[in-house]
Amino acid sequence: MKLNTKTVEFDGLHIGQIVRKAIETRHMDFARVAEKMNVTPTGMHHRMKNPTFSDIYDIIRVSQVLEVDVFTLIFNELNKRMPKLFSLNDHEFNNTKIKSLTEMVEKLMHENKSLYDIIAVYKNSALKEM
Repeated sequence: MKLNTKTVEFDGLHIGQIVRKAIETRHMDFARVAEKMNVTPTGMHHRMKNPTFSDIYDIIRVSQVLEVDVFTLIFNELNKRMPKLFSLNDHEFNNTKIKSLTEMVEKLMHENKSLYDIIAVYKNSALKEM
């Protein structure tokens, strides 16, 4: 009887393999990493075979154990596979940021003009009193 397994890969992304590669790159023992994460070596093995690894908390824990930002490794891999995914968000973010900064500059210019007007009134009144 064949077991039904879910395919949860996102465009071929396999986070378990990314974590496995990070562990190998750091020349760490899988059992030692599992121990530091408070999981069994078998549990660690199953996580690395899982395309989602486990959950976000385990990704954070393995990042701490390895002292490597696994999220950056994941995002870099996604960027290689789908660069438009990040460029679109950056473009939208930049447009929003530019609009926000423009509004702030306009507000500051308006406030500065008001301050200059107040200063001018004080100067004029000080000159009249002399």
